[in-house]
Amino acid sequence: MLRKVESASLRTSTSLRTLFVNQAVGGGRDVGARVEADKEICAERVMYFRYHGRWPGGHASSGLGLPRKTFLFPEGYTGNGFEEWLTLYAPRETSGPDGAIVSLNCLFEGGEERAFEVRLEPDRRYTLNVNQLVGEGRNVSLELVSDEPFLAERPMYFNYAGVCRGGHVSKGVAEAESRWWLAEGTTRGGFHTYLCLMNPDHRDAEVEVDYVFGGETSTGFYVVPGRSRLTVRVQGPLLPSSARRTAQSDLLDVSFEIRSSVPIAAERPVYHPGSSFEVANAMDHIWNLSVNLGQRVEGTAGEASAAEYIAGVLRGYGYSPAIQEVPLPNGGITRNVIAETNPLVSSDSVKVLFVGGHYDTKAGTGSPGANDNASGTAVVLELARCFAEM
Repeated sequence: MLRKVESASLRTSTSLRTLFVNQAVGGGRDVGARVEADKEICAERVMYFRYHGRWPGGHASSGLGLPRKTFLFPEGYTGNGFEEWLTLYAPRETSGPDGAIVSLNCLFEGGEERAFEVRLEPDRRYTLNVNQLVGEGRNVSLELVSDEPFLAERPMYFNYAGVCRGGHVSKGVAEAESRWWLAEGTTRGGFHTYLCLMNPDHRDAEVEVDYVFGGETSTGFYVVPGRSRLTVRVQGPLLPSSARRTAQSDLLDVSFEIRSSVPIAAERPVYHPGSSFEVANAMDHIWNLSVNLGQRVEGTAGEASAAEYIAGVLRGYGYSPAIQEVPLPNGGITRNVIAETNPLVSSDSVKVLFVGGHYDTKAGTGSPGANDNASGTAVVLELARCFAEM
């Protein structure tokens, strides 16, 4: 255990002081912090990062005034592109010389539950990788309980849907409640809003959610089984009828009132893929097609794998892609990948825009085809994502 005390002074009653923790404790360290002052102050911990050298972003936490015995974290996901962590700390002043024993209960959708025990020595920072703890691809809520007060935060770093890179952090909530209000939320293009509902009770929770738009309210009804969680995507079908007919901004932004038959916990994550063309997204597709898949000569297994990759990406954007097999003169099969949005009954009076590019590579070159034609394919895929968000 290493401790370092850093002192700072604020000259006036309305001044601000910024401390660079990297300089205070040195680089490459996992570190928690305790801030004490001889007068009442406000403090936040701000972090900026390029996680794994690829996911840029930042997040901030105001910390806690006092450690507590219970933490509930409704949001949590360990799927592809997400890394979820728990950071824990038991101050000696509150937990005593023996630290704290924390019961960590992981609640999944459908009612599955896993329990762990974490022993925290006093004045020592602990980091838990939730992906490794529960496995990949899980929607999971976390319940932490101890007889001694401790501190917990849940940072998450992500490349959401392969197009939204960043991270956020939560201090969790102290206890479940029968009513929750959330002011922020939007269904605008380029924003994906979710509700994560966690039921730590053994009884099923009957939940009503009022989606409050500008002057209109729509209500959704859900059941969250005991000791489980539920994820709700806030999107088109939940909008009032007038909001589906108009792009008026105050009918696209939404607040929430949540009522439950038993106490639950709620979080509202918002991810922002955006609806503008992002070079980083296109570069990811070039890398996947050329480096990960390699040569894609027509009629080969490499081309078939590329077709499946392209169709999977388009499917993830909300399209219904079709892989069309086309016979080759040599008896083999090549493939077109076709996706359409807003299918028309008749296109006689409508102009139709086709955007396309070839994704196969020329035979006999040995090249992985980054520019033959992974680059063109990547542009088509990123445009498809932008159109879908619009």
